[in-house]
Amino acid sequence: MKVILIKAIPSLGLAGDLKNVSDGYARNHLIPQKLVIPATPSNQSKAEALKKSQEHKSKKRIKLDTKTFQLLDNCQIKFKVKATPEGTLFAGLNTQDVIAAIKEKQGIELLSEAVGLDRPIKKVGECTVPITLGQKKAMIKIIVEAKNEK
Repeated sequence: MKVILIKAIPSLGLAGDLKNVSDGYARNHLIPQKLVIPATPSNQSKAEALKKSQEHKSKKRIKLDTKTFQLLDNCQIKFKVKATPEGTLFAGLNTQDVIAAIKEKQGIELLSEAVGLDRPIKKVGECTVPITLGQKKAMIKIIVEAKNEK
């Protein structure tokens, strides 16, 4: 069955692409989840318009990503958190903490998928975290310091 992708599907293609998939896959999975529409002549004109709008959005996103990349690359973010005398944090720093700090410091909102933090940071010290922006990767430096309470 020929279908037109409404949304980008990693295993099939981008929005607006015309693809040939098995009937069962289309009827049981793709169409009910509104990921594709059948490839009829009227839908094909819609697909062309969708593809043009996707290209326009992509160009706009690349410009934004380049500007954001310049702000983020080699950026340093400091955290002062409670830690044991050995340097272990009481509460690890996760992706959401990094996103909030970037928003506060640079005014940039990121999705959690963009931040390449594999596991929470649980030690005092420095580490670098990759931020994926389209095709580019910016590296930010995270500095974790222990908070002294008296």
